[in-house]
Amino acid sequence: MKDTPDARLLFPAVGIWVGCASAQLFYGAPATFLLIATLAIALIFLLTKKSYVLQLFCISIFLGGLISGIHEEALHRDLFRGYKNSNIGVIGVVTSDPQLSKSKIRGDFRTAQSATFYLRTKEVNRQAVRVPILISTTNNVANLIPGTKISFYGKVSDYRLTNASAFIFVKSEVKILSRSNSISQLTFRMRSALRDAVQGLPSAAMGLIPGIVIGDRTFQSAELTTNMRATGLTHLTAVSGANLAIVAALVLALCRRIGVRGRALWLIVALALAFFILLVRPSPSVLRAAVMTTVALAARASGNRSAALPSLGVAIGLLLIINPFLATDPGFALSVSATAGLLILAPKIERFLMRYFSKRLELLAQTLAIPISATIFSLPIVVAISGQLSLVSVFANLIVAPVIAPITIIGFFMSLISIPLPLISHLLGVIVSPFAMWIAGVANFCADLPFSTLRWSKGWMGVFTLLILAITIRMILLILRTFTYLKLPIILILILLMIFSTTRFGWPPKNWLMAACDVGQGDGIVLSLGSNSAVVIDVGPDPTLIDNCLHELKIKNIELLILTHFHADHVEGLPGLLKGRKVQQVWLTTEPTPADEFTRVKNWLGDIPSAQIYRGATFKSPGISFEVIWPDLKPILESPANNASISIVGSIYGHSFFSPGDLELASQEKVLERLTGKVEILKVAHHGSKLQNQKLVEKLSPKLCLISVGVDNPYGHPAPVTLGLLSHNCGAIARTDRSGTLAVIDKPLRVVSTRKSIWR
Repeated sequence: MKDTPDARLLFPAVGIWVGCASAQLFYGAPATFLLIATLAIALIFLLTKKSYVLQLFCISIFLGGLISGIHEEALHRDLFRGYKNSNIGVIGVVTSDPQLSKSKIRGDFRTAQSATFYLRTKEVNRQAVRVPILISTTNNVANLIPGTKISFYGKVSDYRLTNASAFIFVKSEVKILSRSNSISQLTFRMRSALRDAVQGLPSAAMGLIPGIVIGDRTFQSAELTTNMRATGLTHLTAVSGANLAIVAALVLALCRRIGVRGRALWLIVALALAFFILLVRPSPSVLRAAVMTTVALAARASGNRSAALPSLGVAIGLLLIINPFLATDPGFALSVSATAGLLILAPKIERFLMRYFSKRLELLAQTLAIPISATIFSLPIVVAISGQLSLVSVFANLIVAPVIAPITIIGFFMSLISIPLPLISHLLGVIVSPFAMWIAGVANFCADLPFSTLRWSKGWMGVFTLLILAITIRMILLILRTFTYLKLPIILILILLMIFSTTRFGWPPKNWLMAACDVGQGDGIVLSLGSNSAVVIDVGPDPTLIDNCLHELKIKNIELLILTHFHADHVEGLPGLLKGRKVQQVWLTTEPTPADEFTRVKNWLGDIPSAQIYRGATFKSPGISFEVIWPDLKPILESPANNASISIVGSIYGHSFFSPGDLELASQEKVLERLTGKVEILKVAHHGSKLQNQKLVEKLSPKLCLISVGVDNPYGHPAPVTLGLLSHNCGAIARTDRSGTLAVIDKPLRVVSTRKSIWR
């Protein structure tokens, strides 16, 4: 007999979710109208005695919006609006672990390392206020424990955050007024001791063991993070219901072993889970799993064993009432959707598979049903957030599934004994390392497979197109079931469509000449030499972005690397380029400033041959040649780094191009005299800043203008005046901030992007 899941409690839970999200996304008059309309609809249903489920759903939407509005008012945004860009004194209690971030690139320069954490205020400028705020500081706060009471002076940067009243930069020393309680200190020491216990293990194990056990990704490399995201494995390092289930099962087994029975058994399990939640920190997925597990344990203790789906409904509703800002939290949405998939779809998939499997393969059917159901239910959210569709997610999750429980169980014991017995904890880490390395190997292998991920539209458009695809597949399956004689032709058509789509719309496009990588606010230009080789001009500010771009372009050998100048937005991505690629030679500008960036570049390059280059240097390779026309040996004192940018003019497979780095007006005037005529492709100087020589652009009169620029950058690039100049003198303009990575292709000469179609 088929079990029909009891989904009644999901309706009010989803209603509360819709109401909370609507009030946040459409704050103001639209939200008010929506809530009033919902209440009116609910009253109509009540008066006409229609389905109570719809009545409850509508009322829940109204209540969700009302609760969200109350929380919104309680944030006292008006108070912080009055302090915008002003320094204020704050006293409060830390509510989250500080998240350390690497130094960031701000324009041309690199900022100091910072940390962010949440704080519940006690006083603001000696006024009693209890609201959550987000703090950013360059002080050393790595050992700041949740529950610690602190004071500081800071500047209000923003007051329009979704889940906090304000964003404040600390401008003073952070003073500790009182320490956190003993339990918080114990869990902090256990987390630190576990990080110490994995020291000396292989890098993959160092990153994954703390991540899987307690959600700590401190040691996880950017490359592994990227590959796990591409293969749908990131959930492994986000503590969720699976971790709680394993811990609960372990505690249950131990308690039953020593003879604990009845309600005392469930009480011990609940206390163990409560401590585990404090250890791993209450993230959205942990909170959802914790509430759901608590309700399920209560149901089990009372003898009700079919409470899974109602527990999910209670968890959603209760958490949103307590914290309505979870309604727009992607982590919460992913956690809920994956859990719903396991509860609703997994049993159906298992029954479907058992039609074709023998009884001996029942375990395989169950194992397959779990990743398939979770992937299907969470797919719309993943696509909306990431803009990509993993084709290897189910396979990757399937083959790593056997090692998750051993890592979680042994890792849990590691965390328990890491303080009193650090050596034994480390030895346990050595034992479990092969399991962690297996996960890393699967992630890296699957991410490198051809077409492991498909690019997809982000946001609502991505979800809509995914829905259309699902409906199309469903219709095809119905046709195949009804008209069996059409199976072969339809399958052949689908195969041909797949081949056509991957060759026509795949990335990189066939016979591409040049690419402008989407590296944010910076430059990363790639000139194709064929056979997985290229000339690269600058590497942008982020190692991960340039590495991803070169990986997608299938570049493994760098014949020549040109670093036009030493500003951070052109050189800080160098470690990403060097990852797994051979660089034959490097050209450096004659101006070694800023000195700290110059030193970092030299250290990164190590023994790679490099030379300072000036006017007259040339490069030739089959199909491509260019000459350096700037800088001269004599520097320009005004903006010396930008004005010393290596600038090249040349030809790539029969098409002329000019790349000026970040040249400003003083050097553009000099370059103007050395250019003999028009070019077909122009890399616009300095991310499209307003400092453009009009005569230079008019003389070049390019067919294509490429602007490498970051989304919503604080400098207003590209400047409106520059866009106006280019619109009158350039055949087509393409921007990385709007279109992602750009590729110039031939016959006819045009630009193809990773997000939009084609400019001619």
